[in-house]
Amino acid sequence: LFFDASFRYRYTMDSKRKKQPIRQIIIHPLSETVNIVGSSIGDGGRSCEVHKVCGLELEKDSVVRLRVIQTMVDGKEETAIGVYWVTDGIDRCLVGFLQRHYLTRKEKYHGKLAQVIDLYSLHDESLVKRGKVHKNHGFAVAVLIDTHFL
Repeated sequence: LFFDASFRYRYTMDSKRKKQPIRQIIIHPLSETVNIVGSSIGDGGRSCEVHKVCGLELEKDSVVRLRVIQTMVDGKEETAIGVYWVTDGIDRCLVGFLQRHYLTRKEKYHGKLAQVIDLYSLHDESLVKRGKVHKNHGFAVAVLIDTHFL
C-alpha cells in the first residue's frame, strides 16, 4: 500500500507553561494494487469465440472486474478470483486470475473494479519483470478503483 502522510500540529502546555507542539501523523491510503497472472495463455476459460487468448487484449488503463469463481485445475475444482475485462460497462472475457494469496480475503475483492497500471512483458528491460512474466504466464498490476472495505 502507498500512503500519503499529512502532518498536523496541536499545542499543549508543558510543566513550565510554555506551548509545545505535538506532531500527529494522519495516514491516508491512496490505493491498493493487485497482481494479475495467467494473462498470456488461453486455457482455463481464458479464450472465447472472438479472441484466441483473451488476456492479450489487456492494455494499460484497461478496466477489469474481480469475481470469485470456480475453475478446473488438473481435473479438480478450485476457487479462484477471476479477472474479467470490462468494456462498455459489460464484463466481457476472463483475462487472468489474481494470485492465490488473495483468496484468504476473497470477499474483499469480489465484484471490485480495478484499472491496469502496468503490463509486464518478456521484452522489458528489467530482469525481475521478465522473470515474473515467464513464471506466471503473463503478469499485470492493477489498482483497485473502489477501496471501501470492511
